[in-house]
Amino acid sequence: MSGKPAARVGDTILCSLPQVLPAVPPIPHAPPPGLPIILPGALTVWIGGRPAARMGDMSLCLTPIPVPNPILRGAFPVPIMNMPAARMSDQGTHPGSVIMPPCCPTVLIGLSGVTGNPRLGNQACQNMAAGRNPAPGSNDSGGNPIASNTPGQSYNNCGIESSRQIVQQATGSNPGQEAMMNTAIANNNASQPAIGSAGSGGPVTAANQAWYSGGTTSGQQVSILGNNGVPSSRIAPTSTGLQLSQFETALSQSRGVIANGDVAGLPGWGTQTGAHAVLVTGYEYDDDGNITHVIYNDTGIGACNQRATAAQFQNFLTIGANNAVANGFSPNGAAVTNNPIW
Repeated sequence: MSGKPAARVGDTILCSLPQVLPAVPPIPHAPPPGLPIILPGALTVWIGGRPAARMGDMSLCLTPIPVPNPILRGAFPVPIMNMPAARMSDQGTHPGSVIMPPCCPTVLIGLSGVTGNPRLGNQACQNMAAGRNPAPGSNDSGGNPIASNTPGQSYNNCGIESSRQIVQQATGSNPGQEAMMNTAIANNNASQPAIGSAGSGGPVTAANQAWYSGGTTSGQQVSILGNNGVPSSRIAPTSTGLQLSQFETALSQSRGVIANGDVAGLPGWGTQTGAHAVLVTGYEYDDDGNITHVIYNDTGIGACNQRATAAQFQNFLTIGANNAVANGFSPNGAAVTNNPIW
């Protein structure tokens, strides 16, 4: 069992990092039993007579000038006032610092569970079909007519369709697939190849131009969301691409996350490869706090509430970054809403 006593304001964080003072032996930042977690904490959630402590709440270490030591990690599936709950033995930001016992022994908080909201995410994904209405005469690269009201996207517009789910969930409006893509193209927030240019499946024509259009970067996805009333920010990738850990706080806070990678290795894509964007709606955690599965909506194959292992999804992110670098581009990031949407 991963249940550990809940941490609160007044519980202590031990920090053995030496102070910048000449002393033998060196004086630690926060000698045993540590220094208290300070107010405010979660003022509306009291545990054992004190405000609950969460990731980001802090103690003040002595150095000799007080320096904040925020709690570095909490129980992501257990948000308290929009931040993960802190527990005995969770780490502080300063190296080697830790929340000390006893905390609140009658309230145990575990690590297993689900963050985000896959149920509402599934509904948002299913609601998109009614807004997909290609113009009469629209074809794919093979000359096949593009149908209306399909479970998946009609064009190369995975990032836009991921954004449209967020916009409807956050604002209640649904501008429709074609309207959102056309506006994004007009604002230089999505790609559109010229008629007569070479496409991956043949020449671009008036009939298949839309099918080839709609590609976006994470920065363009942020702009699309903002232009539709949903303030958002970009998460920049690490030197090796996006990491699952970069979305943990946002999902714990029920914010929308559009992740960009490569379809290689994702369920449902077989041997296909190519850049792709999906809407992440949740993480599943085991009893040790490890991410085991990622829940997401994949408009590329019309799959709502899709589930991949953590390794599969990290592969999606990493291959996307590697392919971008190999082609002379910077790795793509992620678009994340500033506020909760689920």
